[in-house]
Amino acid sequence: MPQRFDALNPSVNQTIQLRITSDLGALDRVLNWFDTLDRPQVPRVVWIQCLSVLAEIFTNAVRHAHVDRPVSTPIELEAELTATSLTLRLWDYGDPFDLCAAVQRRAAAQPDPLEGAIEQLSGGGRGLQILDRVADRLSYDPQPDGRNLLEFVKYFEPVPLPLEPARQPGES
Repeated sequence: MPQRFDALNPSVNQTIQLRITSDLGALDRVLNWFDTLDRPQVPRVVWIQCLSVLAEIFTNAVRHAHVDRPVSTPIELEAELTATSLTLRLWDYGDPFDLCAAVQRRAAAQPDPLEGAIEQLSGGGRGLQILDRVADRLSYDPQPDGRNLLEFVKYFEPVPLPLEPARQPGES
């Protein structure tokens, strides 16, 4: 019987973790770490959006949350891939802030800054708005251990994988 991608198959669930220093020079390592996920079911545009979000949240943590902290201050990352969603989590040691209020302030200061494709936007302080626009769920909450947790969730319709050719009797 030919094999098809089963969107409910829990065997596609993957979780990877990374603990890294607060150094912008580590961005390549962060992106390479993320690229280790086996992702044939993720639509290309969703993958690129999530890769961009990962770069944004990591650089924001280094530039803003850890601006007055030593480079050795750790940032912890987790990526969780299921058949129909990709979740990014980042823990930082910065001062807590109200993410929803920050997004609303930025939107009020820059009306309609996100016209056009997400992939064409860059820089200019629009990172939070891009996160908000791309995310299906987005939160930033202080944790009991003194860290903050940013959680980004993106849902997607899985890309069907090609059927495996049926084996003929006698083939191995």
